[in-house]
Amino acid sequence: MKKKLTVVFLAVLVSILFVSQVFGSIHGLFSGYPIVRIIADGREIRGDVPGVILEGRTMVPVRFISEALGAVVEWEGDTYTVNIKTDIAANGLERKKTVAGAVNPYGPSIDLAALGVPIGLIDAFKLEKKGEQKAVPLIFSLVDNKVFIGSTGDTKIQEHGWRTVFIGFAGGSNILELYQEYILKVFTTSGQLYQISFKTGGLPALANNSASRQIVLIPAMPEKGFYWPYLLAIPNIDNKAVNIGHRRYLLVDINNTGSTNNYDETLSSTKEFISNRGFVAVQTANALWSPMMVPVFPRPLVDYNNYYGEYNWFLTHSLDRDTALLHLNMQKPSLRQTLIERFAEASFNVHHLERLDLQLIAMFDHAIEYLNQQEFNLEPTKVFLYGYSASGTFTDRFATFHPERVKAISSGATLDDMILPLAQYQGKQLVFPIGIYDFELITGREFCLERHNQVARLIHMGEEDTANTLPYNDCYGDREREIITELWGVDVLPRAKQLIELYGKSGGKGIFILDRGQGHWESQEMKDYIIEFFKANRGTDTPVYILPSNPAQLKYRLFE
Repeated sequence: MKKKLTVVFLAVLVSILFVSQVFGSIHGLFSGYPIVRIIADGREIRGDVPGVILEGRTMVPVRFISEALGAVVEWEGDTYTVNIKTDIAANGLERKKTVAGAVNPYGPSIDLAALGVPIGLIDAFKLEKKGEQKAVPLIFSLVDNKVFIGSTGDTKIQEHGWRTVFIGFAGGSNILELYQEYILKVFTTSGQLYQISFKTGGLPALANNSASRQIVLIPAMPEKGFYWPYLLAIPNIDNKAVNIGHRRYLLVDINNTGSTNNYDETLSSTKEFISNRGFVAVQTANALWSPMMVPVFPRPLVDYNNYYGEYNWFLTHSLDRDTALLHLNMQKPSLRQTLIERFAEASFNVHHLERLDLQLIAMFDHAIEYLNQQEFNLEPTKVFLYGYSASGTFTDRFATFHPERVKAISSGATLDDMILPLAQYQGKQLVFPIGIYDFELITGREFCLERHNQVARLIHMGEEDTANTLPYNDCYGDREREIITELWGVDVLPRAKQLIELYGKSGGKGIFILDRGQGHWESQEMKDYIIEFFKANRGTDTPVYILPSNPAQLKYRLFE
């Protein structure tokens, strides 16, 4: 039922209210008048103005007493009128409110005062999805009549030389699900319960002309084709002027964060990577004034015996053979249940790791559409790919699988294990990821050398790099290792030099660079060349191979 009471002057006591009236100053004075204590249901009520004794009469503040009794108080300044409203449900204790408009899922807050919730009486909060009783475990902060909904680590902002701002509270992550209906329950000390219904909105608006670099986490969207979130970084305006007039591409790098079954660690490491200006991919995206995308693919610690009885580990961040063939192995009864169980033991759903290459395409398609809706004007069908070490092999292998979606790649520390555009060599079947023998089996399409060569390829490594992937079971299986060892040996540099020459003889095109004096890292000349390589490939429809200005440092071999 509803009641409305208009009060012009109040000096009232209700039956459950007891005013301790003392004709003296036992509780102190307010503006020279004795203060009185106000107690409702055994609980003292205190406000910014106390009750006082004025000329022998007890005067008490209407707002704090009314709110203590569950009413809502409004002041009409034009008529000098106080309106006291009640809107009590049948049980007398429950009120239902609805937030007008969508709540931002990346930084959710609700103005409780505007909904008539007595701020001073709030005791606790509980958040539920509509139709569910289970509480959503989050943190609530009450500031200036608003409740802010967040999670641990909400206010973390990382800076690495230029200002990086994470959209929302939780390091760029959405706190609440997108387009989801929720009920916020507000419990008060007066016993009343406020149930506030609201619906969240979608992805945040991003600034194309900001002085700060912005980072936002896009949640997994299975309906769009990807089961894992991705991070999107928007460059600041420092390099906008010099890049205006050039085609703009999304730059994609693959997260390479180490093996762990703790996905929160993977997410945290990926955020740290994309926010750190020390990484070449971040420097390159900034120099090109290109938005940068990094998937947050897990790298679980999962081992198994494959179809050939080999004992292998998965290395998802390099798109190794076990990862690339996962969708096929899941169709084999002898392996399917084993794989389901092994991934479940690591707390992962194996189906969510199938076809990571197609999930990556779904991610950058979504990112390009999202950004172009906000007038970022990105090229719609192709991306730049950068990768180093494990992510460099992912980049090289992905571009081989999907050349129609890649404009140019920089694949670092990979000359010794790059994929060859050859199916057989010296009587050996060059299976993936050595070559393309089973390309059609994995992708469902025939390999086309012409399409392969339409990608501008830069593959490089330090001339003194001794990081040898050959002995490790998460990089190669016994069958692959045997083929590589028999054809090209086990040492890194001799193998790399042989693969470079064989790449050219097979009809493959690209520029291959040995960075003099460098180990498992890049010289400044190499970093600068990578940026110029991508810049050169922005404005043409065919690959462009610029020559290094210092060939003594960047020892190159060009096939075009």
